Amino acid sequence: MGETELYRRRSTAQDFDARANSLEMWELVIGGETKMSVRDAAAPGISLQKRMRTGIHGEILEDEFRARGALRNLMSRRRRVDFTSPDKVVSFRAQGFRRIMSTSSGRVSVDLTQQCRGRWSCAGMDESDAVLLVFFVLAELDFFLTSPLGDLSPI
Repeated sequence: MGETELYRRRSTAQDFDARANSLEMWELVIGGETKMSVRDAAAPGISLQKRMRTGIHGEILEDEFRARGALRNLMSRRRRVDFTSPDKVVSFRAQGFRRIMSTSSGRVSVDLTQQCRGRWSCAGMDESDAVLLVFFVLAELDFFLTSPLGDLSPI
């Protein structure tokens, strides 16, 4: 698809929420074109993780979406990140030790790809799904799919 760049800048919103949480506007540029923009992101790391629990909003290829990450849970089936648009839902979820990306429209769910040896494959995906996968990796949203037991250190 081309060279990938992620631009971050301060949000233009002046309400209390935007200033208190230091909201940022993000633009994902692939091959010289803006493919995705997020209006209410936060700095990568803990700030973005907190923001993802309530949801972020933006546009992907001029279609509105809302992204939300579920709270970390011991049960792998409850760990997920969902990108919801009017016509479909793209989910990243943990299934055992695997990471799976799937899409669903209505009640039909189809697995698009899975992480294998730390790498994702974009073969056979449409452009909007590939852009979501790139954003998922760049924003380090894999945090929501990892087990909270990995945070425990030996005493």
